[in-house]
Amino acid sequence: MKFKLTLLLNDISHIQKMECVRPLGAPGEFELVMPENAAASGPEGRVTVAGLLAFLGIDPEKDVIFVIINKKITFADVELHDLDHVELLAAVDGG
Repeated sequence: MKFKLTLLLNDISHIQKMECVRPLGAPGEFELVMPENAAASGPEGRVTVAGLLAFLGIDPEKDVIFVIINKKITFADVELHDLDHVELLAAVDGG
Protein backbone atom coordinates (compact mmCIF):
# COMPACT_ATOMS: atom_id res chain seq x y z
CA MET A 1 0.00 0.00 0.00
CA LYS A 2 1.31 3.45 -0.89
CA PHE A 3 0.62 6.78 0.82
CA LYS A 4 1.65 10.38 0.35
CA LEU A 5 2.70 11.79 3.72
CA THR A 6 2.94 15.42 4.75
CA LEU A 7 4.68 15.53 8.12
CA LEU A 8 4.65 18.81 10.03
CA LEU A 9 5.98 17.32 13.24
CA ASN A 10 8.73 18.34 15.62
CA ASP A 11 11.06 15.41 14.88
CA ILE A 12 10.82 13.26 11.77
CA SER A 13 14.48 12.17 11.59
CA HIS A 14 13.65 8.55 12.45
CA ILE A 15 10.97 8.47 9.72
CA GLN A 16 13.34 9.88 7.11
CA LYS A 17 15.73 6.96 7.79
CA MET A 18 13.11 4.29 7.07
CA GLU A 19 13.79 2.30 3.89
CA CYS A 20 10.13 2.44 2.84
CA VAL A 21 10.00 6.27 2.97
CA ARG A 22 11.34 8.54 0.23
CA PRO A 23 11.21 12.33 -0.06
CA LEU A 24 8.94 13.87 -2.68
CA GLY A 25 10.67 17.23 -3.05
CA ALA A 26 8.83 19.72 -0.85
CA PRO A 27 9.92 19.90 2.80
CA GLY A 28 7.99 17.43 4.93
CA GLU A 29 6.50 15.56 1.94
CA PHE A 30 7.21 11.87 1.52
CA GLU A 31 5.99 8.75 -0.17
CA LEU A 32 5.53 5.69 2.03
CA VAL A 33 5.34 2.25 0.49
CA MET A 34 4.01 0.08 3.28
CA PRO A 35 5.63 -3.37 3.33
CA GLU A 36 3.17 -6.26 2.94
CA ASN A 37 4.13 -7.69 6.32
CA ALA A 38 3.94 -4.34 8.15
CA ALA A 39 2.68 -4.45 11.71
CA ALA A 40 0.36 -1.54 10.82
CA SER A 41 -1.92 -3.92 8.99
CA GLY A 42 -4.82 -5.05 11.11
CA PRO A 43 -7.31 -7.80 10.47
CA GLU A 44 -7.74 -8.62 6.79
CA GLY A 45 -4.66 -6.54 5.92
CA ARG A 46 -6.36 -3.21 6.54
CA VAL A 47 -4.26 -0.22 7.59
CA THR A 48 -5.74 2.30 10.02
CA VAL A 49 -4.53 5.70 11.23
CA ALA A 50 -3.48 4.15 14.55
CA GLY A 51 -1.59 1.40 12.75
CA LEU A 52 0.19 3.93 10.54
CA LEU A 53 1.19 6.05 13.53
CA ALA A 54 2.52 2.97 15.33
CA PHE A 55 4.43 1.86 12.22
CA LEU A 56 6.03 5.32 11.93
CA GLY A 57 6.87 5.40 15.67
CA ILE A 58 4.64 8.41 16.33
CA ASP A 59 2.92 8.80 19.70
CA PRO A 60 -0.55 10.22 18.98
CA GLU A 61 -0.86 11.50 22.55
CA LYS A 62 2.16 13.81 22.39
CA ASP A 63 3.34 14.11 18.78
CA VAL A 64 0.20 14.72 16.69
CA ILE A 65 -2.74 17.06 17.19
CA PHE A 66 -4.34 16.86 13.73
CA VAL A 67 -4.67 13.99 11.27
CA ILE A 68 -5.88 15.04 7.84
CA ILE A 69 -6.73 12.45 5.22
CA ASN A 70 -7.32 13.65 1.67
CA LYS A 71 -7.87 17.23 2.90
CA LYS A 72 -10.41 16.21 5.59
CA ILE A 73 -9.66 16.37 9.33
CA THR A 74 -10.38 13.07 11.02
CA PHE A 75 -11.02 12.47 14.70
CA ALA A 76 -11.36 8.71 14.51
CA ASP A 77 -9.16 5.73 13.80
CA VAL A 78 -10.31 5.32 10.21
CA GLU A 79 -9.17 2.83 7.60
CA LEU A 80 -6.65 4.09 5.06
CA HIS A 81 -6.64 3.24 1.37
CA ASP A 82 -3.98 3.00 -1.30
CA LEU A 83 -2.78 6.45 -2.50
CA ASP A 84 -4.39 8.35 0.41
CA HIS A 85 -2.71 11.65 1.33
CA VAL A 86 -2.10 11.63 5.08
CA GLU A 87 -1.07 14.87 6.77
CA LEU A 88 0.16 14.81 10.37
CA LEU A 89 0.43 18.12 12.20
CA ALA A 90 1.91 18.83 15.62
CA ALA A 91 0.65 21.30 18.18
CA VAL A 92 2.06 24.80 17.80
CA ASP A 93 3.20 26.88 20.79
CA GLY A 94 2.55 30.57 21.03
CA GLY A 95 -0.35 32.92 21.13
